[in-house]
Amino acid sequence: MRRVAFLLHAASPHQISGGEKSLVELAAGSAREGVDSLVVGPCPGRSMERARSAGVETVVRKCRMLWLSHPTRMPAWEAVLRTLIFFTGWPALFRLRSLLRARQIDLVHVNGIVHVWGALAARSAGIPVVWHVREIVGGKIRRRLLTRLAVRLADRILAVSAAVADQFGSAQDKVEVVYNGISGGDGTSTRNRPRSPDSPVRIGHAGQILPHKGQEEFIQAAECLVGSKDHPVEFLVAGACPRGGTLEHLRGRIRDRGLAGHVKLTGFIPDLRSFLSSLDILAVTSTAPDPLPRVLAEGMMEGVPAVAFATGGIPEMVQEGKTGFLVRPGDLEGLANALRLLIEDPDLRRRMGAAARSRAVELFSMGSYIRRCIGVYDDIWTSRGGRGKSAA
Repeated sequence: MRRVAFLLHAASPHQISGGEKSLVELAAGSAREGVDSLVVGPCPGRSMERARSAGVETVVRKCRMLWLSHPTRMPAWEAVLRTLIFFTGWPALFRLRSLLRARQIDLVHVNGIVHVWGALAARSAGIPVVWHVREIVGGKIRRRLLTRLAVRLADRILAVSAAVADQFGSAQDKVEVVYNGISGGDGTSTRNRPRSPDSPVRIGHAGQILPHKGQEEFIQAAECLVGSKDHPVEFLVAGACPRGGTLEHLRGRIRDRGLAGHVKLTGFIPDLRSFLSSLDILAVTSTAPDPLPRVLAEGMMEGVPAVAFATGGIPEMVQEGKTGFLVRPGDLEGLANALRLLIEDPDLRRRMGAAARSRAVELFSMGSYIRRCIGVYDDIWTSRGGRGKSAA
């Protein structure tokens, strides 16, 4: 049985990011297909608990990431500071290499372009590397540094969208686009229906509460849409905030705009799919390029039409006018107008929701996701003469 170590780039104690979820599901799915999976996290967290619940062995090895992947501008001094902090974590190279050798790992699947020590540890141990890139890096210098490291250290690079793959320029021969898998493609759905015709139209936004995730823009659009007696609306913002100041800012904006009775901050919701299934419309308002937002894929799988800013990989997901509406990033009037069309037309919501569900089943099959990743592993092992490790 082949042994694959799946290296998590993060393991928050408060919430699970889309990238963490996708890697844990891949590790668990690979185990069901006969792979001996080991999930290695930089610290304890919800994603590690999730892996154990799925029957996958987990190990914690402290490791610093090269946090230069932020999608927006970063001051030069901050980039230098983050790089220096990363280098103080050099013992992780030896901790990880020792673990990989002791466990006789045949392949390392690195999650996130920031997990440089993990890739270096595997490469220095002669173990093949599949580097799963889930980010669109902001800034030419930062993007060039991280993508060149990935190209140099990885046997294969998996990109979650074509928008992510585009960062690698002429190195496309090493890159394969593999969309994340989403459970629910087997015909099941947790969609909560029916609801009373008199119920307000529920419009939701979900994700980490950060400036570039667009909660501020969502609230501004809400201000344009509340107050209609013919079409009552409620707005829900789900997600935890790693920076308390941003959350307080949002609360203040809601109060100042007189939206306290219309916009609710729900905080972190463990069962996000149930939340999404309760919505009539999903808004995705990332102002920075969003590689392949998992919340959008899950909403589509639940048959929820979306209105989204056309950034990053989102245009690969949403079919304009068929499964939802795409809006130019930052166009608040366009965002409000697209939401209004769906608010006022329940038949349109149903048609678009059904089309979104069909597209999600087509694009985000969990079985296809796992099989394609395992196929990449098999290709690498075959190219190495059936060996997990190099002759070195």
